[in-house]
Amino acid sequence: MMEKDGVPVKAAFKAMEIPKCPFNMRLVGGMSKDTMNELREFYRLNYPEQLNAYLNSPRDKLGSAIAPLAALVPEALASTTLLREVGEELKDRKCALGDISYEKFVPSIEEGFWVSDIYIKVVKQAE
Repeated sequence: MMEKDGVPVKAAFKAMEIPKCPFNMRLVGGMSKDTMNELREFYRLNYPEQLNAYLNSPRDKLGSAIAPLAALVPEALASTTLLREVGEELKDRKCALGDISYEKFVPSIEEGFWVSDIYIKVVKQAE
């Protein structure tokens, strides 16, 4: 919705009719290189042991090494510029980011960390 075609978050929110909170939001498709790099950097700074375990895993054992990284994806996504900007737009509408989930997570040091189809539960902003 907001990154694949290069549409800025503010412009996307202006073009959409936003329902009253609570509601569910889905960001469809892939991510920009910047967001993928932000995710990789999040793990590098905050969870270096889990990242190193994944990077040093034999290719046939990646499944068990990816699980600790995958469990942190919602936290990692919340730290990105994309979701911070979405949160700011929601705040203007008295809403906030709630639970964050995703369809698929593919960590790659060369390409960045890729997450497709992000699901966000939007809730009323605490007063």
